[in-house]
Amino acid sequence: KDFRPLMRLAKQDMSTIKLPKYEIMEDCKILSEQSIYVINKGFVTDGASVPLPARSLFPAMNKYFGAAVAHDYYCGVANATGLYSYREKADSEFYGNLIECGTNKVRAKLMSFAVRSYGLMLKSSGKLK
Repeated sequence: KDFRPLMRLAKQDMSTIKLPKYEIMEDCKILSEQSIYVINKGFVTDGASVPLPARSLFPAMNKYFGAAVAHDYYCGVANATGLYSYREKADSEFYGNLIECGTNKVRAKLMSFAVRSYGLMLKSSGKLK
């Protein structure tokens, strides 16, 4: 899904910004082969959360933006509830959603590996149950 008409740059302190954040302007659904994601109006995302050195290879705004929004949304649920199962769902479906968005398999595997690794790090640190 093309989210550009549904979002605007979110208000943020530009002096401390690492990645720009985007606000979803109306409730929307992302339909994938695996799930239906309902993203609420007002949800704020940074798209693909990519470290600065890798942004030229993996820009935050790309054809995989819908997959990144769905992943961010369920990671937000995991953070709010402290339940790892939501993070696990987000991570396990991320690869398929990337492929559906037209991301090539090598890039999708790299991105999927990165988010799974970060999720496992959060779980082992005790931040998620």
